[in-house]
Amino acid sequence: MMGRLSRLLPRGHVFLFLLVVVVALSQGTRRCREADVLLGEGEVQHIGGGTRNRVGGYVMTVYLWPEEGFLGVGLQALVDTRNGTTVRRAAWLSKDSLFTAANTTAWWELWVWVRVHPRHHVEFGVRLGDSWKDCYSWVTVDKLQGLDVVGYGPSRWRHTEPPPECPYQELTARPWPRNAPTCTAPPPITRATTPAPITRATTPAPITRATTPAPITRATTPAPITRATTPAPDPLLVAAVTAVLVALVTAVAATLIAADLFRTQQRRGADQNAA
Repeated sequence: MMGRLSRLLPRGHVFLFLLVVVVALSQGTRRCREADVLLGEGEVQHIGGGTRNRVGGYVMTVYLWPEEGFLGVGLQALVDTRNGTTVRRAAWLSKDSLFTAANTTAWWELWVWVRVHPRHHVEFGVRLGDSWKDCYSWVTVDKLQGLDVVGYGPSRWRHTEPPPECPYQELTARPWPRNAPTCTAPPPITRATTPAPITRATTPAPITRATTPAPITRATTPAPITRATTPAPDPLLVAAVTAVLVALVTAVAATLIAADLFRTQQRRGADQNAA
């Protein structure tokens, strides 16, 4: 078989093919376990209500997947009695009384009903797989007002038939039960409640203490720079120096003029001698 399969597959793609198969199977399993109502440990929840039939009773079909720890199914009916009061009657069907099969890992079709017995008391009935259970609630009935189905404990519930590829158990033929017992009330169960959120101690925001601002240093005008001043010259000294300078300049000028006159006379004397 594996040899034929390997020949049909492209070379080198066997691992990819197996991966696709695994993913497809996981997706199929996830799809099969999809539910409208999901219950956990210790949870009790209303699954749905029945519809009225032509004879004044109520019927309902729902699909159940029991899980580890599932306890059973409760039925409730609102009843108008002959003395004008309205009362609620209930019936309890445990998991052990419903499931005769050891392996319950599948969707099970569950058909429930409530009706007024010809002797004017309430009759509850359940069909699941090859189980057919009913019981009586001894109260004088005028009419019924409705039927509710309640799930107890870990389980999955659907209102529509599961996909065709999912494990599924339909109803099987079973003769009508005789000598129905008196209905028993569902067991008291503490409903799973969501705890109040824990208020965690929060770290307070740090306190910003008022701080004394640093003193403002004002811009100060720098002290004026005192420049070294030259003392005023002595007038007598200035006059003396000036006189000396004038005398030197005059002497130099006179010397230059005398030298120039001397050279001029020499040239004239030389010219006369030549003539």
